[in-house]
Amino acid sequence: MGDVRWRRHTVVLMMSAILLGALATACLDGGNERVRCGNAAGAMAEQGRDVRAADGVRDNDGLPGGPPDAAFADSDPAEIESYSPEPAPSVDPDWVWRYQGKLAFHYLLGATDEELLLRGDDGGFSGLHQDSTIYALDRGTGELLWSIDAGSGWADAEVDPERSDAAVLTHYDPDAGQHEERIRRLRLRDGAVLWEQVLPKGHGSLRLAAGAVIYAVPPENAADGDGKLRVYHADTGRLMWEREYAESFRVLNRPGDPYVLVQHERTLTAYRPADGKRVWELEAGNPPGPDLQPFENVFTDARTDRFSSGSRIRWAAFGSSIAKIDMVQGLVEAVYPVNPGEYVTAFDGRWLLIERSPDDEAGRFETVLYDSSAGREQWKLPGRGSGAVVEGSRVYLLLDGIPAAFDLDSGRMVWKTAYIGPLKSGWRAPVSPLVAGDALLMPYGEDLLVLDVSDGRVLRRLRDVRIDYPDGREEDTKSGLINRDASGDIYLGSSNGCFSRLRLPQPISR
Repeated sequence: MGDVRWRRHTVVLMMSAILLGALATACLDGGNERVRCGNAAGAMAEQGRDVRAADGVRDNDGLPGGPPDAAFADSDPAEIESYSPEPAPSVDPDWVWRYQGKLAFHYLLGATDEELLLRGDDGGFSGLHQDSTIYALDRGTGELLWSIDAGSGWADAEVDPERSDAAVLTHYDPDAGQHEERIRRLRLRDGAVLWEQVLPKGHGSLRLAAGAVIYAVPPENAADGDGKLRVYHADTGRLMWEREYAESFRVLNRPGDPYVLVQHERTLTAYRPADGKRVWELEAGNPPGPDLQPFENVFTDARTDRFSSGSRIRWAAFGSSIAKIDMVQGLVEAVYPVNPGEYVTAFDGRWLLIERSPDDEAGRFETVLYDSSAGREQWKLPGRGSGAVVEGSRVYLLLDGIPAAFDLDSGRMVWKTAYIGPLKSGWRAPVSPLVAGDALLMPYGEDLLVLDVSDGRVLRRLRDVRIDYPDGREEDTKSGLINRDASGDIYLGSSNGCFSRLRLPQPISR
């Protein structure tokens, strides 16, 4: 451990020498604290029942990961041009509570009415990833309930909406200093282990279906080269059935799905959780061409609402197309054939935002809004659009790195924010903005800006909030960084050590 820690600190010292001036400036910028969240009223002390180690993290003088360690993240200074929106003073929102963790990055994974399930992470990848944790907070107070130390391994965790429990898969035991596959079923309120399974070596993933916990290891991650799908009883941990796969496969489940959904080669099959009997199966037409591989690089599904079990109708890459599928009945409701050179983002169930270079003309891009219900392009405009969200009759997005709003029906530009320094050309927003009353909460580079939803003016920048976008956390960033519950409260992750529940004052003062 000492040798690993020495190598990590060597990297930190080298990067600190390079970034010292930038960090000094950032710490003074608008009063924002850039290293960790401050001692705001309502901040909770880190006390609660530990499942493994204290807070699931080894001692460290600073936050593992994050600035300055996270210079390897996507949002390093070389990737995002600096800007200083002068009309946007830094202000404190109405913090309901703030939780100060010991790791830099925090994401919401799921929730019940009384608890939150979260991931803490250092933002590193490959040999630079040393620390990660799965933990639970009291939703009303922000108090730490329990945590699991996942060490340098990764961890999967989901909330069972039927039972108010959590299923957690870890790949590494920091106490024993060895890799292992361990599934645990935990009570969210106190972290009590209801059952656990230690599995043969591999590197699998965990998903939930109604009454079942799903463990999947593709052949490329299995120790013996045989892909395996195992389905366990949610209440007892009893193995109900299993299958082997010689070719790569993936499980498409989200919590609350009634079936086990397996995509294998050109088929998508729904199996009954209790006995593995096939319920329905879809077969794709043409396989993806070489210009569309890997499919993960050309298509992004809509963000998942961490406060609900999700919609039964979802988009999935399927053959050479993407398809909107009713995951209960196995019905295909819409299909879009992806063309080489396109990047497609699904949002709001109905819409696709397509970025492409027309006629293969280098350096020129256009953005298309595609209506999957009508099966046609709604409108298109010049430039690169990303991070779209629909609210009422408007679409809000970043166009060539600048926040803008467009009429949903016609594509007419309603407003475009005055120059505040664009993000680097070609940078796609990993997380969409959030409309909250008369405010538009817009992640912009490392800051979180509050815009006037009516005209796009930058009104505020939230103090003591930093956002970064580390590699390999795309789903967590997209769905776990910013969420809003039915009451309107906002749940906010960060890269400076905090997870917060907050409210924006309404109306936003101008």
